[in-house]
Parts: sequence; structure tokens; C-alpha cells
Amino acid sequence: MTRLLLATVALVLAVSACSKSDPIPPRPAPGAAPAAKKEVPDPRFKPFPHEDPKTVTLPSGVKYFDFNEGIPNGKAITENDQIKVYYAGWLENGVLFDGTHRHGAGADPAPSEFGLGAGVIQGFREGFTGMVEGSRRLIYIPSDKGYGAGGSGSIPPNSNLVFEVRLVEITGKAVEDAVDGAAKDTDASGK
Repeated sequence: MTRLLLATVALVLAVSACSKSDPIPPRPAPGAAPAAKKEVPDPRFKPFPHEDPKTVTLPSGVKYFDFNEGIPNGKAITENDQIKVYYAGWLENGVLFDGTHRHGAGADPAPSEFGLGAGVIQGFREGFTGMVEGSRRLIYIPSDKGYGAGGSGSIPPNSNLVFEVRLVEITGKAVEDAVDGAAKDTDASGK
């Protein structure tokens, strides 16, 4: 009787052990695409305030919202300026894809410096126009003024983008080289 009871208990344990899922996930088949990495929204993401009365919508569909006006009597950005900025760029779902924190070292990275010329997406150029040194702005860029149907790196095709930017300084003009079309950095005197 004891043997029968032990055999029954062993059989029940064996059956229940087989019915539980394996804690080790199966390996993907050879040549199969890797599983997609789960993208988690960045806690610093600020959804764009589309309906706020202070939101400005440009004819192209690019929108911006100013957090502050910047330095009183500070220089304002004009077309093709060379600028220093702190920025963070998110997909519209809050997933961070780029920012100055990724390019510097430590907790306080240096601002990025670039020209607002031909090498910058249209929505970025438009969104910065008119900013004054010291100002902070949220910029909404519809996909057709960003990377469009092709996407770029970690930016999927047809993605609307949201940038938070702080203009540190206008350092000069970024001009097109008449010979090869490459952008050159110059100071305000053109040198």
C-alpha cells in the first residue's frame, strides 16, 4: 500500500512538473531576427502641448512652445547660424533617441555645437528660428519635416519627433562652401 501511495505521489509530481513552463526561453531559430528590444518611455519626456494657447504652429506644421524668453536683449537665431545647445530628442511615444547627455562625459556634458544649415533636418532649422540665447523651447516636428518615410538609425520611418532645446550661445554663421557644398564653421566675420 505504501509503495502504491509513493508511486501515485511521484506520478502526480512528474506530471505537474512537465506542465509548468520552462523558465529558460527557447533559442530563436537560426537566421531568425532577434526579438525586439522593449522601448521604455523616458521619465523626463514632456508630451507636446498641442492645445496650449502659447503653442506656435508654423505653416509647415512644425510647432514650438517656449518655456522662457531667454536673455533680455539677447541675440536671436537667424538662418544658418552656428549654435551651442543642450537638447534631448524623443519619439512621440516618449522614447529617447538622442541628446547632449549621450555625447558628453559625466553628469554635466558640454553643449552640442552645430550649424543650422543644409545638414540639419528642416523641422530642426524651423523650430530653432527666432530663439534667443538662454531660452528653452519644446519643438514638435512632424515626420515629413524630420526623417520621413526612411527613418534614421533608432528613429523609425514616419516618426513625429519632440525636442527640448536650450540655446546656450550663437557662435557665428555656418555657411555653404561654394566649391563642394560642405558646411564650414565660421565666426561672425566670415573667417
